Amino acid sequence: MISSPPSSKIKEEKTGFKINQILIQLSLLALAVIGTLYYRLDDRPDVYQPLWLIGSFFWYAVIFASLIFIRNKTRLGYFMAGILSWVTLVFWL
Repeated sequence: MISSPPSSKIKEEKTGFKINQILIQLSLLALAVIGTLYYRLDDRPDVYQPLWLIGSFFWYAVIFASLIFIRNKTRLGYFMAGILSWVTLVFWL
């Protein structure tokens, strides 16, 4: 009977957790800056309607919450950031 777990290869990662955490935080900040510039440069008067303003508030709230959750090292922050980025990409296309 074997009492110890079987040996496995040590997995070598190309990037570490800390680098990935910093990278996604910088990406979220860049997304917020690009979104702000897009919103400011848009010359349509529709973007100042209440529905657009509520959507923008929700968008920034999710970015802010994702940054907080990522800083606290929770999976929810990464999940929210991923969903937000894909939804933003689809919206902008």
